[in-house]
Amino acid sequence: MKKEIPPKKQAIFDATLTLVASHGLHNTPMSLIKKEAGVSAGAVYHYFESKEALINELYVTAKSEISDAVISELDLDAPYEESFFSLWINAYYYFASKPDALSFIEQCSNSPIITEQTKAQVVTTYQKSAEFFEQGIAQGNIKPLHIDVIHTLIYGSIVSLIKLAKDQPELVNDEVIEQAAIFCWDGLIQLN
Repeated sequence: MKKEIPPKKQAIFDATLTLVASHGLHNTPMSLIKKEAGVSAGAVYHYFESKEALINELYVTAKSEISDAVISELDLDAPYEESFFSLWINAYYYFASKPDALSFIEQCSNSPIITEQTKAQVVTTYQKSAEFFEQGIAQGNIKPLHIDVIHTLIYGSIVSLIKLAKDQPELVNDEVIEQAAIFCWDGLIQLN
């Protein structure tokens, strides 16, 4: 069950996502976050002892929300290929609808601000999708690649297409999105 986030804490999270997307991770001080969130410095420091603590907690929260949104729509009783396309398309539209969250995650992914403890927490948020891919490997539907490689290939294809859609929107439509999912599937399927 998803834990309810207090309104002021959510305002801080939302402000951080917006500001990091527009100013960058390292150019977003706590003073600007509190101003954007419309809360006092006391409220910010009530929830987070430092900017690093805020960034790490928000990173886990954002990754968890993505996983929940993408996996929640997955019909595990459907044929595996159909479920894969559902997962890919859901992930694409989720990220496309949350550009600030995507920018935040992209900036944090290789940042030294993200602690090893946070990285370990993030791995647990992807347990359901990892189980889905492990099932696909076990059933012979997809190649026996490491789960992190599969996640990276899928995530990379989605993010690259979203970036293309932003830069050259005339190139990306529903047909292209579907073709990109097929392209990704074709690279993962186990040929017998």
